[in-house]
Amino acid sequence: MWVVVFIGLAALTWLIELTSGPDGMAAMGASALWFDRTALAFATLGGAQLLLVFLRQLVRRDGASGGSVRTDLLQALLSGIVFVGAFFTYVHWALGVDITGLLATSAVLSVIVGFALQATLGNVFAGISIELEHRVRVGDFVRRGALGGEVIALSWRSVHVRSESGSILVLPNSAITSDVLEVVPRDQCYRHEIEFAVSSARAPGMVIQAATRILRSGVPGICDAGSGEVILRQRQPDASTYRYAARFNITAMGERDAIGSAVLEQIWYELSRIGSDETTLAEPAWRTLLDQALAGVSPDIHQQLQQSARVRRYGRGERLRGEGVGLIVEGSMNRVRPVSEAAASVGDLIASITGTPALAGQQRRLDYISYLRLHSLGPNYVGPLSDRLCERIASGTDDPWVAYQAFAAFVQPAGRCQEFLKHAPRESQRTLSAGSWLGADPGQFSARENCTLLVWSAEEFRQALRGASAAAVPQLAALLG
Repeated sequence: MWVVVFIGLAALTWLIELTSGPDGMAAMGASALWFDRTALAFATLGGAQLLLVFLRQLVRRDGASGGSVRTDLLQALLSGIVFVGAFFTYVHWALGVDITGLLATSAVLSVIVGFALQATLGNVFAGISIELEHRVRVGDFVRRGALGGEVIALSWRSVHVRSESGSILVLPNSAITSDVLEVVPRDQCYRHEIEFAVSSARAPGMVIQAATRILRSGVPGICDAGSGEVILRQRQPDASTYRYAARFNITAMGERDAIGSAVLEQIWYELSRIGSDETTLAEPAWRTLLDQALAGVSPDIHQQLQQSARVRRYGRGERLRGEGVGLIVEGSMNRVRPVSEAAASVGDLIASITGTPALAGQQRRLDYISYLRLHSLGPNYVGPLSDRLCERIASGTDDPWVAYQAFAAFVQPAGRCQEFLKHAPRESQRTLSAGSWLGADPGQFSARENCTLLVWSAEEFRQALRGASAAAVPQLAALLG
């Protein structure tokens, strides 16, 4: 826009000069000279602005990826160079001033200022190098020694990094370019490795197979799950344990410790289920829940199911695998539900938020981790109102998918809404608490928290019900499909 404005003012000034004619210009005398200089000044500014637009396009990020321009550092530097050059050009050609002495004086002043601001200028030019090489960008994860975090800003003299503890680290640009820096580009997979020890009484082949199953079971945070692998490292000096290493790819570098903890937890549960002989209903509460779930069933069926029940434990986030029918006796499980059913819940939640005032002291139903992630994303999309909105949503549903979809209804414009939904869970889930039956399709269920199940294979369950008609035990018969 400024290009058009300056060129238009220059053209208007020359037009006034031309319409005045020779007589009019002669009458104006010295004013005519200032008309020429003013027109040249506007033309110079217009040319400088046009050149600046062209140069900014050259340093723009990859257009195909939809990135924005780099940072204000390179733009400000280009603006300074272009307008200083335009100033000297105008002074020399329009005003007829010999700029040799002016340039010499400027050079001396530059040397003096350079010595006084040596450290600052070093950071500025290091920042220019970072911009031109394009190795560090906002959103990347950087690490040097014990310091690391997500890059949130690139400025004149420093790189601002949000550490994993939430504090802000300010790293001078010169420190970035003068030593080794580990950079993990945003949204790029990073190869992470964790170690764990297992008793040498367990066969290494069995441990490797079990841990590999976990890595390839869809643990949240792991990308390209098919590439996960487990290797045997060494035998411990005391000869009672073996050390193993699990290697897998993650995209959220800042959450690598949490993802690693989830993997170790699920490996422990998987190993605890292999070769487990735990069939006794050790807890009285388990027997009570089983009695309530089998209310109305004949004593023979009740006794047979109680004797054949096996205890299985699952860690948070694990999917139910390889079992037939199950009964939750501790904790809770999630079950995938159809999108049509979940969409109705989203509509009801939005209506309750917009139609009724918030009640003081409403209890939060959404699990803490899902709430925390939604709460941290909120300010970037709806601003300061996100805290109250998150509280309303968290008190209205226990389904993270529904919570994200409802929150997205308040995000504008549509492009930002789609960007926000990239962080949402892929499936809607309904929570099943202790005392609930799980059907014969294990892929539909995952542990909402650490939980314990009583399980039977489909054949064992079918054999126990063989002596009863489907009409007598309709709920149990339906579990077999």
